[in-house]
Amino acid sequence: MKIIEFLEDKKEGIIKDSWNKLDQTRLIHYQNKDAGEIKKRIRVFYEKIEECIKMQNLAPITDYAKKVAEERYYAGYDLGEVQTAFTCVEEVIWQKIFHLLAADDFAPAISLISTITGSAKDNLARKYVLLVSKTSIPVVDLKELSGYF
Repeated sequence: MKIIEFLEDKKEGIIKDSWNKLDQTRLIHYQNKDAGEIKKRIRVFYEKIEECIKMQNLAPITDYAKKVAEERYYAGYDLGEVQTAFTCVEEVIWQKIFHLLAADDFAPAISLISTITGSAKDNLARKYVLLVSKTSIPVVDLKELSGYF
C-alpha cells in the first residue's frame, strides 16, 4: 500500500489518537483550549503532511510551520509546547505504520514521515528563534565542523 493511501485511510483514527496523546501531555496552552479547536489544528497539520507527499515537496509543511510559529509565539506558547504537539502526531503515525503496514514498507514510510515532520519542527524552531532574537538564524555549515572529525 502506498503511504498516501495509508494516511488517507487511517486519517480519522490518527487525528483522534494524536489528540488523545497530546491531551495526556498536560501542556498548559493545549489544556486551556477547546478540544474541537485542537483537533482542527491537528487535522490541518496532518493534511499538510499529506499535501507534501502528494506534491513531493516540503513547501506546504514549512510554510505552515512558520505561520504556526508566529501565531503561537504571539499567543504566548512556549516553543516546546508546539514542538510536542507536532511530535505527538508524528509518533501516532509511526505507531500506525508499525502496526498496520507490511514490514517492507516501514523504512520508506518512516523516512518520508520523519523528513516531513522534521522539516516542520526545524522551520518552527527557526521562526521562533528569529522572533525571539529578531536576527537571522544561519543554516549550520557542516563543512565548518570537518576539522573536528
